Amino acid sequence: MKACVEAARKYGLKVHAWKVCWYAENAPADFKDRLRKEGRLQQNASGQSVPWLNPAVAANRQLELSAIEELARNYDLDGIHLDYIRYPDSTACFAPASRQAFQEWLGREVTPWPAAVRSGAGQKDYQRWRASVITDFVRETQRRIRAINPKVQLSAAVWGGYPDTITSIGQDWAPWIKEGLVDFVCTMNYTEDS
Repeated sequence: MKACVEAARKYGLKVHAWKVCWYAENAPADFKDRLRKEGRLQQNASGQSVPWLNPAVAANRQLELSAIEELARNYDLDGIHLDYIRYPDSTACFAPASRQAFQEWLGREVTPWPAAVRSGAGQKDYQRWRASVITDFVRETQRRIRAINPKVQLSAAVWGGYPDTITSIGQDWAPWIKEGLVDFVCTMNYTEDS
């Protein structure tokens, strides 16, 4: 990173570090196995592991925040750009840690799991909770970056099609802009349709 920043400055370029969040597909197999055994990976409704860190697990949030703080503290960056700041899709996460965190947020036990949150009123509450988990992480990231270096901008890669992103991937990014949690967003536009 230091070499990147030095080279960029020589040409008057700004550097925004690209931070991939939660996504662990390309991580070493032994690391993913350890995370799975520790209950730190997401799960689908059938209980199968999904190679994404579960943002409901405090150790995972701290792992991501530590990496972001290291970037903000140790390098003369202009910004930090959060990518994959979401869930993979609507089929995750139904892991025990997610259930526990959701029940604490909701203030009551939810049964049967996960059927109770896959449709009806339970589903709407669960979708709101998932989005709040991601938004709270963005809020905490912004707070920590500002405490280290208020000049470092925070940006995020967000999916188009808002507000459907709230229910599909747990990404309620409009409030991030309104509340000033991010300095700007980059809308992902993956499509074959011009």
